[in-house]
Amino acid sequence: SSQYGTHVTKGIGYGYQLNNNWRASGSYRTAFKAPTFNDIYYPPYYDTGYRGACDCWVAQNNPNLKAERSENFEASLKYASESQTASVTIYHNKVKDFIALDADYLPANYNATLKCLTVAASQSWNGWLLKGNVDIQSPKNTDDNKLLIRRAREHGALNLSKLFNIENTVLHLGGSFSHGYISGNQATNINTSTS
Repeated sequence: SSQYGTHVTKGIGYGYQLNNNWRASGSYRTAFKAPTFNDIYYPPYYDTGYRGACDCWVAQNNPNLKAERSENFEASLKYASESQTASVTIYHNKVKDFIALDADYLPANYNATLKCLTVAASQSWNGWLLKGNVDIQSPKNTDDNKLLIRRAREHGALNLSKLFNIENTVLHLGGSFSHGYISGNQATNINTSTS
């Protein structure tokens, strides 16, 4: 959006092939993200009083939102062979004016730190592919050192697929999980910045 001006982002990365199977890499970059059109202008709706609400018009936008600015660090170790892959990745992102929904589902600005450890792996054999990943994260509002709402602390997925030689038919089986999710009703004293 032109109202947020022009911004230059930067980044640097380096990867090193340890041997035929293992590779280590790291990167640093900055980022800029303006609020979306819906964040600023999404029209209000009329709440009929469901769940004891106000029976009135309710806003769903925040015209005072600031743009996000962030510093993002990443380091990873990856393994790959003909039939297997595995990786461990660490993220550490510091975000100024992070845009997220508050307890009333209004977009608001927070200062946030997002730390995450991701472990992923896959195994293939005879046309089958099994792959999975687990994310362990700590998304915090650094203004009050509390966890950001509506973000799971742990989540992951496991998928099994098979390619058949019948018009390229693919069978998929899979599932996912999440844990440590904080809903808006559980949040208290969440600081917002709308100035």
